[in-house]
Amino acid sequence: MNPFKISAILLASFLFSANTYSQLTDQYSPDFKNPKEIKGMKLVWNDEFNYNGKPDSSNWIFENGFVRNEELQWYKPGNANCANGLLTIEGRKEKIKNPDWTKKFHVWRMDWNKDTISLFLDDQLLNTSLLNQTVNPDGFNPFLQAHFLLLNLALGRNGGDPSKTSFPIKYEIDYVRVYQKK
Repeated sequence: MNPFKISAILLASFLFSANTYSQLTDQYSPDFKNPKEIKGMKLVWNDEFNYNGKPDSSNWIFENGFVRNEELQWYKPGNANCANGLLTIEGRKEKIKNPDWTKKFHVWRMDWNKDTISLFLDDQLLNTSLLNQTVNPDGFNPFLQAHFLLLNLALGRNGGDPSKTSFPIKYEIDYVRVYQKK
């Protein structure tokens, strides 16, 4: 039994894409190659989005309605679709009864081990956090617990006003891969 478990929630409406280890040859096109082998690592979960239609329900769960962070957005499954090797999450300006770098693919990578979390953008290190320094006052360390991967536009984050946003807005995701040390 594999002790590694991942859960993913697709918020169709800051997206974090766990693209791990860049292999794109053309940064303007989806990557249709098989995931790259990385010495000392094992690919334990991935979705390459190389199919047409809705995201694979065995990998992703949709949230519906006003869900989190006081965002002024209504999550709904109809705003996520896979085509041409990409998952596209689209935000639209719609009335609901109930309450030039963007054209270029970027690879976000998170290296998370028992001691640190390091964030990279296009293979450039942005930040490293020591996990022994992420302990809450009550002694709980949230980074040593199971986590979910959220893919989300986060419109109107924390109560912000998205009314000046040009719609539709799209976030295109080429792949999500999770590697674990062998």
